Amino acid sequence: MKRIYILSVLCFNILLVGCYSGYDDNGRYVFLTIEDALTIENQENYVVGDTIFFEVKFSRYLQEEGFDNLLDIYESTDAEEFRYSFGLGKFSNFSDDYENINIASDYLLAEKGTVYRGFYNEAQAVLNTEKSQYESRIGIILAETGNFRFDFGYLGIYSESDYDNVSIEIQNSINPDTFKMDFSVTE
Repeated sequence: MKRIYILSVLCFNILLVGCYSGYDDNGRYVFLTIEDALTIENQENYVVGDTIFFEVKFSRYLQEEGFDNLLDIYESTDAEEFRYSFGLGKFSNFSDDYENINIASDYLLAEKGTVYRGFYNEAQAVLNTEKSQYESRIGIILAETGNFRFDFGYLGIYSESDYDNVSIEIQNSINPDTFKMDFSVTE
């Protein structure tokens, strides 16, 4: 009798494991590549108190490798915003290089999209009212003097999806020579 009980429990457990339908993100994560999603309004020289702006814009319909039709990323993810981070470095004489700095949320403003409060150097591109493209226009209020450099060497843009939707990562191909990412701030 004890053997039958142990065998029944073992078979029941095998049946439960075989029927498990937990979230398996293999195949539910899509990688896309886009070009020219980023523009920086750079005058190269600023004074303390000025604001430097950059924009991230991309269509809701993107080319997916291996497919002829465009992928509707809004329909696939049900995400009205895509998160991305940006780097800002300040030149240090001690290291003779640019050191990454975090920007307090008090010095970030969003004309389009949003900035994360409590998280440094992160923003969201938000689906516009026409529901045709995702947009963000972020300003950094320049609070101190020095030589600075934007670091968009890898601009990864991510959806924040739940288990019912596909997660999408969009990589923006950037040619650093086409952007003037260095700028100076004086008194």
